[in-house]
Amino acid sequence: MAKDRGLCEAASVALRLAKTVVKGSVPGGEPSRTPGEGLEYVDFRDYEPGDDVRYIDWRLTARMLGPDGSNRVIVKVFRAERSVRTVLVVDLSESMLFGSKALAGLYTAFLVLETAHLLRDRVSLAIVARGRVRRSPYTQPRLAAEMLRVLACREGGGGAGGLDMVTQLIASIPRRSPVVVVTDYAHSLEELRSLLRYASARSCRVAMYTVLDPAEVAPPVDRGYALFTDPESGVAVPAELGEFYAASRLHVSRIRTVVRLLGAIHVDALWSRGLQNPYRVIDAYLRARHGA
Repeated sequence: MAKDRGLCEAASVALRLAKTVVKGSVPGGEPSRTPGEGLEYVDFRDYEPGDDVRYIDWRLTARMLGPDGSNRVIVKVFRAERSVRTVLVVDLSESMLFGSKALAGLYTAFLVLETAHLLRDRVSLAIVARGRVRRSPYTQPRLAAEMLRVLACREGGGGAGGLDMVTQLIASIPRRSPVVVVTDYAHSLEELRSLLRYASARSCRVAMYTVLDPAEVAPPVDRGYALFTDPESGVAVPAELGEFYAASRLHVSRIRTVVRLLGAIHVDALWSRGLQNPYRVIDAYLRARHGA
């Protein structure tokens, strides 16, 4: 019960924070009410790995120098002039309730939903928890945000959850739909490859936000032994701390490599007295919907 109450409090805090951060952060404000196929560029920023090279402004890049005298690569920031239908998958399985992950995950989801609201998108919310997926019809993003908050408060999370459920979900949505997934690193490489390859086959652009608690990759002490329990299967495994955390960091690195190689947009959602780089969350959603 205390865990569910904590999830409810995290949802309420995350929703308030997201509305504050997103307001005024989407370039160009609210888009035109008139549907259209074009894109209007409204701002510039430094190039980041994964950006589409087609949007590099070569003339501006040639004139921009960094502190060390090297060229800064500048890309155009676009505002979409049409609304899209997005599927937002939020993982609330047992592993997501560890440490700060629920707060970081919910905050990330609410940032996406508030951004979608400003762009007048429609969102289908899918919650993964207790071994199943619950998906809503396409609706207004703020209504989807309230649904997520209420579900977190009334039913909580927990139980099993896997990317195979998300793969099955993608089979039921229209082709070329942007798919936003908020989850953690507690998945096998095989599950991840299957999801991203199937999404690619259906021309669905995936934005994957992976939530990580610092305690999952940094041991509390330098050495020693501990009993680690899988929160979803309940299996306990004794391990030496150094070996366990080395394996954990290697798994995280492999997940990131697979996501990058298979063409998904990727952002780490790490909570440390606030979500690090919340504007990267917003930018990743804009890039995912642009591919729709």
